[in-house]
Amino acid sequence: MTTQRITLGKVSDVPVGRAKSYRAMGRDLIIVNTGDSLRGYVDWCMHMGGKLRCVGEHFECDWHGARYECTTGQAVPDTAAPEGANLEKIEIVVEGEEIVYLYTPKKSPWALE
Repeated sequence: MTTQRITLGKVSDVPVGRAKSYRAMGRDLIIVNTGDSLRGYVDWCMHMGGKLRCVGEHFECDWHGARYECTTGQAVPDTAAPEGANLEKIEIVVEGEEIVYLYTPKKSPWALE
């Protein structure tokens, strides 16, 4: 499978402690600036599929309050997030001032090769 490079936006669009949503390759994505680096995840709550927003050091789902750590994507205990759940990470790189999403399609389990 060939990796595609998709420019999402500029680093300056995502200030420290904030997140920004993008749509690329048919996926909703969320990029967060944790101060030490940018991290990317699929913008999909593991509880019931709601969208996420950055609240301090956590992502929070608007639907039921499920929370996930911004630095790891791990579910925060005692919230609506399923125990042990992790947000799906995406691979991003910073090239100059650009945030680039490195998208590699997943092979279908039904593929013949």
